[in-house]
Amino acid sequence: MNKVLIVAYYTPPLGMSGVMRVTKLAKFLPELGWQPVILTVKPISYYHYDPDLLNDLKGIKIFRSESLDPARILYHFRKDKPITHKGTGPSLVNYLFFPDAKALWIPFAYRLGKKVIEQEQPALIFASAPPYSALLLGVYLKHFGKIPLVSDFRDPYPTGLVPPPIHFRYPVLRLRRYILKNSDAVIAVNQGTAQKLEKITTIIENGYDPDESEESPPTLSLPHLWGEDRRRGEFFNILYAGNIWENEKELFKFLEATKDIKNLKTIIAGRVSPDCLKRLKTFSNVEYLGILPHQEIMSLMRKVNILLYLTKPNQPVGLKLYEYFGAGKPILAVCEGCNEATRLIEHHNAGLCATLEPEEINSTVLEIIDQKETFTNKPIEWYNRKNQAQRLAELFNQLT
Repeated sequence: MNKVLIVAYYTPPLGMSGVMRVTKLAKFLPELGWQPVILTVKPISYYHYDPDLLNDLKGIKIFRSESLDPARILYHFRKDKPITHKGTGPSLVNYLFFPDAKALWIPFAYRLGKKVIEQEQPALIFASAPPYSALLLGVYLKHFGKIPLVSDFRDPYPTGLVPPPIHFRYPVLRLRRYILKNSDAVIAVNQGTAQKLEKITTIIENGYDPDESEESPPTLSLPHLWGEDRRRGEFFNILYAGNIWENEKELFKFLEATKDIKNLKTIIAGRVSPDCLKRLKTFSNVEYLGILPHQEIMSLMRKVNILLYLTKPNQPVGLKLYEYFGAGKPILAVCEGCNEATRLIEHHNAGLCATLEPEEINSTVLEIIDQKETFTNKPIEWYNRKNQAQRLAELFNQLT
């Protein structure tokens, strides 16, 4: 079996969306003739740890290097004190380090990566960003090992979700060209991201794990949340799964527009700022569950009646939309300028979309409730992570 060296800063036991793509692709690659070997960082100070995700990586060697990046250093001082809030805009470290705050991971990971290449003899390197330091590291290791490199862009580059400081924008563009020139293949997570790259790009979207889409009851004991028929006077539940970050406006537009819909309860599972949480508590029909393990989120998606999708700045399509596609429940997208997400929802007849106009939000929710049987009610196979791993393995085979 061929081996592939996966270079990724964010991996389990870290949780949340940044680790899912690499984790799930690595889970299915061994079935397709490729054994992953992962190069990552030692524990860092992070918003949420989800150790259960390590179950997806059983039998996969994980090599963890030291680092002097701020997240790694902070971990030594606050091991049991996770970060509770992510600010907006570039942080101070982004002004200081190039190409990003993880730059001081590169020398340590490169030294370990050379040993891993000599020991494991991978046939190919797969580097995934953000952070974009991982792509630069992939180029260095490609030249050392003289093996092909596949660069994976999970966010638009060079802007990402937060633009780089102005004094780094031109150097970042030059770095992008360098990475693309030295990549044997480039992958993007969606069409919007691919269009920003100056090279022929293969699109392998985010997706859902079919093993998590099997019916199983949520482990949370929340019987007061569940109800199936609004007309019988029981709750009709709508779930927003994900962090509330730079999309507070969309969330509260939705909550204001739907607060008077009888028996509708909005469930929010994810990280929010203290100010946002304070505002949420003013709505009697909102249930905030905090940050939950990934498997719990997937169970909730299958249990509720509607899934709420909110866009974020500079993000063509968020990861959660693809996981929603695996839940088989109607999706309500409330956003402006989320053309790619809207196109996908409409193409798959997976739900309805609304702008931020209160009357439109209200009427669209009622339309989904009244016509819920007309929407796609089973997982959309194209976004099955196993199928996506198959497409990735075929690309690996072509390069080797």
